[in-house]
Amino acid sequence: VTDTGTGNRLHVGGTYLSVDGNIARLNDSGAWEIVGSKSVNSDVYSLISCDTGTGTRLHISGYFSDAGRAYVARLNDSGQWEGVAFNTLNANVTNMLICDTGTGSRLHISGGFSNAGRSYVARLNDENYWETVATNTLNSIVSDMLICDTGTGNRLHICGSFSNSGRAFIARLNDNSQWEGVGTLSGSATSLALCDSGTGYRLHVGTYIGGKYVAR
Repeated sequence: VTDTGTGNRLHVGGTYLSVDGNIARLNDSGAWEIVGSKSVNSDVYSLISCDTGTGTRLHISGYFSDAGRAYVARLNDSGQWEGVAFNTLNANVTNMLICDTGTGSRLHISGGFSNAGRSYVARLNDENYWETVATNTLNSIVSDMLICDTGTGNRLHICGSFSNSGRAFIARLNDNSQWEGVGTLSGSATSLALCDSGTGYRLHVGTYIGGKYVAR
């Protein structure tokens, strides 16, 4: 829920919604309407309202790559989608999160991008460039991110299909800005959630273990 010019509204992103675009908001009549004067050219995976230098704006991420807005964009005062960073990414962005990983509260992204040392997770710095978060790299896609405590204080946790250096499928960022393993999974993970399923609040992972698709 955010305000993109018509008051606080529910916004959704996806794949070619019925409003002839990939992002829409619910109007007073209960109908979906397009957001922005022009839609982006492919799927929208994630939405977040935050300030990346131009005031609080709706930001979107996904698989779109048109007009300099590759994979992450924000809505400007003219109702147009514009790029967020000066450097570009080379593949899709699946998730966005505002958190502090040592340089203050910043926009963080994860996905399938792997260029220029920003493999699969990056944050936006003061100069509006995407930069690496960790000193060690991952070898495959990051599907989700979450801030939680799994025994070492609140940390950025990630999951995906990466499998290198003891950080198979799930990892957290330690005090040395390195990814380290969290538990053991036998296959790739798609999502993270913090909830109570009977044993107190714990980190839950969407994965496949022993015929089950959720683990804690």
